[in-house]
Amino acid sequence: MTFIEYQLFLLLPGLKLPPGPRGDFVIGNLRDVPSHNEWETYSKWHDKYGKCDLVYLNFLGNSLLYVNSTEMAYELFDKRSAIYSDRPTIPMADLVGWSWAVSLMPYGGRWRQHRYVLHRKLNSTVFFFVCVYCSL
Repeated sequence: MTFIEYQLFLLLPGLKLPPGPRGDFVIGNLRDVPSHNEWETYSKWHDKYGKCDLVYLNFLGNSLLYVNSTEMAYELFDKRSAIYSDRPTIPMADLVGWSWAVSLMPYGGRWRQHRYVLHRKLNSTVFFFVCVYCSL
């Protein structure tokens, strides 16, 4: 979690992180993340932090959220998937002029337009219809 995120959570009391093990200053929860039999550790955290469905970890500056129940996973990943799913931003792609690449674009209106054009050009039935029509 960055310093700005941390300050935001301190200033806004309504925004609280889910419970989780307390991490070290720089490395966060690097020592807490298991390297084998992960499910046992996650199950212990589930019981330790009050049967909560989400456990928060800070892993070398990256915020990680473990989902501990199928109901929460369904809620977050299926019902709310449009809110949370997007491609990661790659600053280097913008710097080298690849912001036009459909595989690097964030979801939205511009992505839909590009995908529509690509679908029309690359779809086999449309291609077959154009070839048959041109040969007549």
